[in-house]
Amino acid sequence: MRKLQNIGLLSVLFLFTATLWATPFSDTEPKVGDVLVIQETENGNYDAIKFPERNILHKKTGLSQYNRVEGMAVEVIAVTTNAKGETVVTIQPKDGSKFFRYWKSVKANYQKAIENGELK
Repeated sequence: MRKLQNIGLLSVLFLFTATLWATPFSDTEPKVGDVLVIQETENGNYDAIKFPERNILHKKTGLSQYNRVEGMAVEVIAVTTNAKGETVVTIQPKDGSKFFRYWKSVKANYQKAIENGELK
C-alpha cells in the first residue's frame, strides 16, 4: 500500500513538472515603461504603428519620409485593449522629443507591430 502511494505521488509530481516544462513562458505582454525600438520596414510604410499619412506628414511638418523614426527608442505610456481583443500601446519617444517635431505620442497595435517587425 505504501509503495502505491509513493508511485502515485511520484507520477503526480512528474505530470506537474512536465506540464510546467511544456508550457511556454511568454512574457510578451507590454507594460507601461517598457522601452521598444522602431525598426526599418521593407516597404517604408508602417501598418501597425499609426503614424500620420505621408500627405498629412508633409503638410504639417514638411517631411515626406518616415526615416526619421527608424531606430528611435520609444517608451510605452499606456496599454489598452480594443474591441477586437488586440493590445494597443501608446508610445512616445524615450528622449522626450516629438515624432516628426509635431506629435507627442502615437498608438500602435502591439501584436501586429511585433509580427511585422515594426517594433522590437
